[in-house]
Amino acid sequence: RATWDSRRVSIEAGEQGRQAFRFSWRELPHHRVEGGRSPFIGGNSGFFTLPPGWEATGNTTAGMPKLQESLATFNTGTQRQRMDLGYWLAASQRWSLDINFREETREGSSLVGAIFGYTGGNNRGALLPSPVDQTTRIIDGELEYSADRYLLGMAYHGSFFENHRSSVSWQNPFGQQPQWAEGTGFPDGLGRLGRAPDNEFHQLRGYGVWHIGERSHFNADLAVGRMQQDEAFLPFTVNQAIDLDTPLPRTSLDGKVDTTLVNLRYTTRPLNRLNLVFNARHDDRDNGTAQDIYQLVGADSELQKSLQNARINLPYSYRKQELSSNATWRFARRHRLTAGLEYAQEDRDNFAETTSLDEWTGRIGLRGSLTQQLSYRLQVEQSERNHDHYDGRAPYMAGRIPGSVDEDDFENHPNLRKYNMTDRDRHQFHSQLNYQPLEVVSLGLAYRYSRDDYDDDRFGLNEARIQTLSLDAGYYPNAHLSLTGFWSHDRYEALQRGRDWPGFAPQQAFDPNRDWFADHDDTVDTLSLTLQLTDIARQIEMLTEAGINRQLDMGLELLHMRTRGEIDVTTGPALSAEPFPDTINRLNSARLWARYQFSEQWYGRFSVENNRFDSRNYALDGVGVDTLNNMLLSGHASPDYSATWVTLSVGHSF
Repeated sequence: RATWDSRRVSIEAGEQGRQAFRFSWRELPHHRVEGGRSPFIGGNSGFFTLPPGWEATGNTTAGMPKLQESLATFNTGTQRQRMDLGYWLAASQRWSLDINFREETREGSSLVGAIFGYTGGNNRGALLPSPVDQTTRIIDGELEYSADRYLLGMAYHGSFFENHRSSVSWQNPFGQQPQWAEGTGFPDGLGRLGRAPDNEFHQLRGYGVWHIGERSHFNADLAVGRMQQDEAFLPFTVNQAIDLDTPLPRTSLDGKVDTTLVNLRYTTRPLNRLNLVFNARHDDRDNGTAQDIYQLVGADSELQKSLQNARINLPYSYRKQELSSNATWRFARRHRLTAGLEYAQEDRDNFAETTSLDEWTGRIGLRGSLTQQLSYRLQVEQSERNHDHYDGRAPYMAGRIPGSVDEDDFENHPNLRKYNMTDRDRHQFHSQLNYQPLEVVSLGLAYRYSRDDYDDDRFGLNEARIQTLSLDAGYYPNAHLSLTGFWSHDRYEALQRGRDWPGFAPQQAFDPNRDWFADHDDTVDTLSLTLQLTDIARQIEMLTEAGINRQLDMGLELLHMRTRGEIDVTTGPALSAEPFPDTINRLNSARLWARYQFSEQWYGRFSVENNRFDSRNYALDGVGVDTLNNMLLSGHASPDYSATWVTLSVGHSF
């Protein structure tokens, strides 16, 4: 069983208003899967082997007679270690310098899909607890000059990612499949998967603020950067049994993306009761990665694809420009009217399904106080997004050699569209009431509603709705006691439409009797209660008379959260569907803490917390390692645990 540690230490030292040094160290665990099972052995070196005596009498999980006796339990998760260093210096009244460095490492393991084959029903795979060993370093430097009417600054940001596990390899646990190349099944077949490549990002930024008169100021921010990675390609396949007619066209991707970001903001108050804000934003990502033709090998098991079936990499680029204006008018002593208008245009290259999107957004709101005890806020927002022309086959056609596919060919259904690149109407409403019937009591009620409507004539997401109702309350009988709580109910609904058709029967792609419809309904209920007592020691008469000048604070926090997910599926007459079981998650948390100030320099803190979590998920519960014929799963169940931890800390201020 893996053991994860959590630690934190921080130090700050400096001279008030002159310079400061900062140091912090954190160790944070991230648990993923507990109780998983797998027949694979090892993997710490990045290579997973099957146990001695493994047999594969067929090319499905049913043909693994030694599977159950070979299973070993594993856990996945990562331990993150993060160090932060910082130094700030005020060189003079006008000049300041701020430098920060961060190094973060992640070690442990995570589930990855180990795949063989991918076409014509020859797919096979397994879930592996692949090792994780990564380092990220971030450098930030900023130099700033301030004058009476303006401020200027320049900054550098650098990010450097290093993956010490460039790949993971494994033995093929499945017997030879008829559509695979000879020698790629058990016992000789191997698989290999590349992990995230080493990469880096550099950005230079310049900014300024200018005060124009007494009522206006202008902000400008310009940043240019470059992302790049030149990690060496892995070979087309790790299997020597597969003959390669054509080698890789290059040794690495040599990827380059240039970024340009411009933000402009003008704020003014032309009248005593009127504030205006104007914004302009330009975001450009120019992908300069070279294109090449890659004659693929089907997941370490198929013969190399012919030139007619080769793929061309698509270096996506985009440019987005936004304009917005917002106004606030105080038309009465306690009431304000707000209004805003935004326009955004997004242009993409010819690789994408649509080359141009534009969106208009308008909002109007009202906020203020009806009485000294009752305040309100209302806001309505409407947006409309339109594309010039949507072609779901565009990436498929751009990624193939001209003339190798017919104009009517498709990979995904031509009527399928991405929800983030198509027409959409959005409606939003927000309301809030705050009421203070007594000086020691406060109440709040809020309601939010959002609805997105998409083109119902296409497959994909057709409609999405979000509703939130929340109630909060507070009781403050004196300066040393407070009791607060809130309750919220969130509901997320979505409607999807699709069509089931096998790739080997394209004629069924146009049969409406094979349509399916999914209605998603997720709810989240949250209840929280917090009791806080401050300066308790001063309230005890005996300590006061004794002249003890110390402070004791205490608190109790309770939380209950419950989520439920429902999916209702209906189909056309050519299909049938059974209802999905509901997914349920419950969390109960209790935390008791105390803080005692021994003196002006020393303090101690104690806390004890208990979390109880249980869940029910049909995708995990009752699903064994060999439940699927063509896939070795992890076999872990839905998380269900209780955790209690005690924290004791002592602090000293110099």
